[in-house]
Amino acid sequence: MKFDPKLTLPVDMMENLGASYLRNNLWVPISGSKEEVVILISDPSNYQRIMEIQGVLNARNYVFRVGLPEHILQYLGDTPEPKRKRSAASTKYSRTLKTKRLKLKTPGRTMMKALLPAPPSSSW
Repeated sequence: MKFDPKLTLPVDMMENLGASYLRNNLWVPISGSKEEVVILISDPSNYQRIMEIQGVLNARNYVFRVGLPEHILQYLGDTPEPKRKRSAASTKYSRTLKTKRLKLKTPGRTMMKALLPAPPSSSW
């Protein structure tokens, strides 16, 4: 879910939550009541965080929506950093990596290993 500047966060739910706590854990309640709360969270598969949210908010039902960390931080009042202009060398390197990734025809895990440098060999 993208950042929507028109959306107003539920103040009654935010009063017991510290902004630094929400920033560190990358989640924010974006709407709801004690009956049902909608949570924007960066990792909805993090079971421990889900349990923590349920303990803190104490609502009957929870709706979790996935959000990018940048968008969650925007809801908490942080402004996104301006994008830095890439140098020509950086852009060329990025294109080279993309080309190499496309040429590899192995599963994702093996492909990522192929892009990493080989570990140093030991001479035992």
